[in-house]
Amino acid sequence: MAPGPLGPSGSAVVEEAARHGVRLFPLAAGVAERVADTVTSQGLFAIVATVAEPIERLAGARLVLVGLSLRDPGNAGTLVRSAAAAGADGVVFAGTSVDPFNPKTVRASAGAVFHLPLVVAPDPREALEALRAGGMRCLAGLAHGGVDYRVAPLGGPLALVLGNEAHGIDPSLAGCVDGGVTIPLARGESLNVAVAGSILAFAAAGASESRSRVPVEGLAAETAVGRPPEKEEEP
Repeated sequence: MAPGPLGPSGSAVVEEAARHGVRLFPLAAGVAERVADTVTSQGLFAIVATVAEPIERLAGARLVLVGLSLRDPGNAGTLVRSAAAAGADGVVFAGTSVDPFNPKTVRASAGAVFHLPLVVAPDPREALEALRAGGMRCLAGLAHGGVDYRVAPLGGPLALVLGNEAHGIDPSLAGCVDGGVTIPLARGESLNVAVAGSILAFAAAGASESRSRVPVEGLAAETAVGRPPEKEEEP
């Protein structure tokens, strides 16, 4: 904790920390500036244990978001934030995805990383097969070629699979998903992966069995899974 007057809110933090047995250490002048990864920090730092859950933790889930090799911590954090807001039961970071506890990811999630089970799965194929073995349908978010998400069967148990920002979903994973959904666009080639994931998460959360459905027989074409969306600049 940085030195200086605490003020009412700072005093409340000290009192709450003491109530829970948390040890507080004031920082010498200049330390906060050296350890912070932002230009202007709030002056409070904490050391906490991160908890990456096993894929089995999602057994019985109704809605899960799966990010495949997501590289942008801002996108990753936004997905977690939207997943929590939509009532999802967890988020899987598969493949070479960014660390969900990266400081930028944590900030972008607005604290949602502390309220939602996060699974880190180095092998995306194993992760998707585990979700399907647990009774979940896996639908891939496709820039083109999928069923319109507004009429797609988004009732749970459902895992929404979102591809890498620049390359989309690896075509080799086509056999690990049960279909593809697409968000129709009036203009442009594709949406930011965090925006697309947020739209699909809320659509799935609001899906009901009485809505009109169209069957999703596999993917529209295996090549559709691998068709890259408009490239976004990676950090």
